[in-house]
Amino acid sequence: MKYTLLYFSLLIGLNFIFSQNSIHYYDKYIDNTDLFNHLSYLASDKLEGRNTGEPGQKLAAEYLSNQFKTTGVTPVPGFDSFYQSFHLYKKQKEGTIRVGSKKLNYPVDFGFQSFYQPFTDSIQSTVYFSSMEEAKEKIKVMKLALTTLVIEVKNTKEVDVSVWKDISARGVIFIVEDYDARLFTNYSTSGLAYPENKPKLPLLFINKKSLGKKNWNKLSKSGVGVQLNSNAKTVVTENVVGFIEGTNDELKKEVIVISAHYDHIGIEKGEIYNGADDNGSGTSALIELAQVFSEAKKNGVGLSRSVLLIAMTGEEMGLLGSRYYAENPMIPLEKTVIDLNIDMIGRTAEGESNPFSVFIIGSNLLSEDLHTANESANEQFTHLKLDYLYNDINHPMRLYYRSDHYNFAKHGIPSIFYFGGFHPDYHKPSDDLDKINFDKINAVTKLVFHTAVLVGNNPERPVLLNK
Repeated sequence: MKYTLLYFSLLIGLNFIFSQNSIHYYDKYIDNTDLFNHLSYLASDKLEGRNTGEPGQKLAAEYLSNQFKTTGVTPVPGFDSFYQSFHLYKKQKEGTIRVGSKKLNYPVDFGFQSFYQPFTDSIQSTVYFSSMEEAKEKIKVMKLALTTLVIEVKNTKEVDVSVWKDISARGVIFIVEDYDARLFTNYSTSGLAYPENKPKLPLLFINKKSLGKKNWNKLSKSGVGVQLNSNAKTVVTENVVGFIEGTNDELKKEVIVISAHYDHIGIEKGEIYNGADDNGSGTSALIELAQVFSEAKKNGVGLSRSVLLIAMTGEEMGLLGSRYYAENPMIPLEKTVIDLNIDMIGRTAEGESNPFSVFIIGSNLLSEDLHTANESANEQFTHLKLDYLYNDINHPMRLYYRSDHYNFAKHGIPSIFYFGGFHPDYHKPSDDLDKINFDKINAVTKLVFHTAVLVGNNPERPVLLNK
């Protein structure tokens, strides 16, 4: 069944005839004072930037679970806690690479990303490319399974890690002309990694100057050895997951997921990165939505489908919390109808004149029905400027792959990423409370709410596109 904008508009209009008997009426409970109070705590220095696995992240998780409990949200049936705990590896800070007879030391001579487990590896043969452009063109026709690629690059900005870390080659080595060791030592978000079942070669970045004047093919003729130390430390972290049961006997077996990551990047060089917008704003919205849906349920007008509210950990380190949830779902993924993901909704994109502009990413990439529901909710209730600039899997910024909705979308679950836009304080210690537009958070939260209601109360699930 294909839904139309008219269908959703009529549905909303009929619902609103009943005023307080309509769940849409409960958007009035989304309150700026509440949003301010939540964000004041989450973005305070006390939480030290909410870095994954650190004390500040634990304080944020405790705050979230307490807020869920206070609003009447429960743990997922069958679980005795709001926490979905799991462990990560603390990344190694030392290692060596041997290229022929030349020994390279971490981090002066090389760095690495996409590290999963301590390992020792020997590489007997490599395929060399003199530029990124050459590599991208030629690997299209190569059989990569046992191949280690070696690519010359000007600097690490040329490398989109999200593309190369999942390539089917044995490994990828980048020889970097303008190598900067600080990129691998001073930025703590590269400090944790997701546990894998078996070791995988990291993306290696070798300082070209450390190789001397000989070219790679001559140096590597007698093989390449990679050794990273084996003193991996386990770090425990947790998603915070709340549940509100639906009111329809059949539809309540399915869930509408609303997600927002609550971690940030901690303390760098003595400065606290409070992450008020990224993503204290989305986390505050999630708490308000918990209250709204819970209040409606108490008054007999709850959502037909169940609602699953997930505050994700480890997003800044590579969507680790959402990945863990998708691989270990507390409710089966086949029962998950959509994911509405909220990430950075408290600011306006640099260069945008409309403070109520929000980027919509992914809405129609898996289902036109979800897109129509979101458009209809906005037309009827919130009147935001919906910007689809990044709604493209091939956009150079690749935002479709860069927030927690992606770990639902890649499993075929229609998803929307609500994003306020990049600003000069993005990933800087200046991303603070005093720059937040609470009216915008309120409006975007209402858009998420009404979209969830339209999909959550419809007897039919959004139809997936045939691709």
